[in-house]
Order: sequence, then structure tokens, then C-alpha cells
Amino acid sequence: MDAFLINIVLAGMLVVARISGFFAMVPVFGATNIPNRVKLGLALTLSIIMLTLHGQTAMQHPIATDFWQLAAMIGMEFLVGLLLGFAAELMVNSLRLAGEMASMQMGISISGVLDPVAGIQTPIIGQAYVMFAMMLMLILNVHHHLLWALDRTYYWLPLGKVVLGHGGLMPGILAARFLALTSDMLALGLLVAAPTMGVLFVTEIAIAFVAKVMPQMNVFTVSIPLKCALGILLIAVSFPNVAQLLERQDATLVRQLMLLFSHSP
Repeated sequence: MDAFLINIVLAGMLVVARISGFFAMVPVFGATNIPNRVKLGLALTLSIIMLTLHGQTAMQHPIATDFWQLAAMIGMEFLVGLLLGFAAELMVNSLRLAGEMASMQMGISISGVLDPVAGIQTPIIGQAYVMFAMMLMLILNVHHHLLWALDRTYYWLPLGKVVLGHGGLMPGILAARFLALTSDMLALGLLVAAPTMGVLFVTEIAIAFVAKVMPQMNVFTVSIPLKCALGILLIAVSFPNVAQLLERQDATLVRQLMLLFSHSP
């Protein structure tokens, strides 16, 4: 009986480690503007659920024989959750990148504000895109899909059996999947920012021609307000198309997260 209780405690520690890593990076749940007590309550509740669903096999056998083996297991479990949360965070980062590129083209990239989601300085346009992405993720129930992806990790990487190499984390395959996911998210950021950047680039060329024809005109006084107003208008008009693009990308992201730790190449 005592050995069984010890196994329950150790299995609970492993579950908490994986979910803690997940909550450290994942959007929606891991945002810095969410109170720590709320995140702690969600993490503990989710840990109890995951322990009930996936901890039965681990609790029937000794999990670790010494402290260092247990520490290594906890570290690997935390790494799995961290990698999954980071992969989900890539989509929000792609929208933040799109906002930074648009802000640079508009000439307002210096006007940074504190992003409450990531806890870093980001341009105002990037903040608008991030908030829009978070709202859309909640509308499309992506946060439910993220929890589903977390549940799937226990099928690919059972509790207490996370190892590097065959039957566990394959660094080469995992790196290739992260590279593909990163390239997809970078392409998403470029697609979101490309229309605004293209129109503003043409506007700059037109202003250069006007300045050449009318040298007495103060180009800086005219161009900056014009580009800001035109950029804000273009971003507002493009939001419906961005929503459709993100809706398709959410389905792709969830599918990639489901298979992130799959053993098949």
C-alpha cells in the first residue's frame, strides 16, 4: 500500500511537470496577464484529470529507483510540455511578426507598448494582431484542441517513459517537424503583412515622385501621417481575410501538434 501511494505521488509529479512546461509557453493559458492563481488552479485540475486518464499504468510499477533518475524523468516531462507549448505559441508569434513588419513600413515601429500576452515590448499594430489572434483562437475553440494535443502526447510518450532515441523523443525527426512548423508560421506572418506592406511601398514610391516634382513640399510632414492612416485602413479592411486565413491555419496547426511527437517519420 505504501509503495502504491509513493507511485501515485511520483506519477503526479511527472504529470505536473509536463503540464507546467505546457502552461509556461502555450497561448491563451500561459499568457502573463492571467493571474498566477488561475493558472495554478487550471494546471492542478488538468493534472488530476491527466493522472486519472494516463497514470494507471505508471502507478502499477516503480517509477524511479533513485533521486537522479526521478529528476531526469521530471526534466524530460517538462521538456515535452515546453516543446508542445512553444509549437502552439508559434502562430501568435507569426502574427506579432506581421504587426512588426507592417509597423516598420508605416514608420511607427518605435512606438512600442508592453504586450501583456508575451510580456515584451511590441509595436501597437503587432499588439492588435496578437489580440485579434487570441480572440479568434477562443472563438474557434483552439484552446480545446490544444488540450486535446496535450492528451495525445501521453499516447506517443507515455508517462515516465520519455527518453531520447528510439521509442521516445527523436531529435532529428522533432527538429525537422519544428523546422516545417516554423516555416509555415513565417509564411503566415508574411501573408498577413504582405498586402499592407505592398500598398505602403507603392505609396512611398508615389510620394518620392511627388517630392521630385514639387521639391518645396515637406515630404516627411506629409508621408508619415499618410502612411499611418493608410496602413490602419488597410489593416482594418484586411481583418476578415486574416480571420479566414487563421481559421485554415488553425486546423493545420492542430494537426501538426497532434503528430508532433509521433514515432512515425
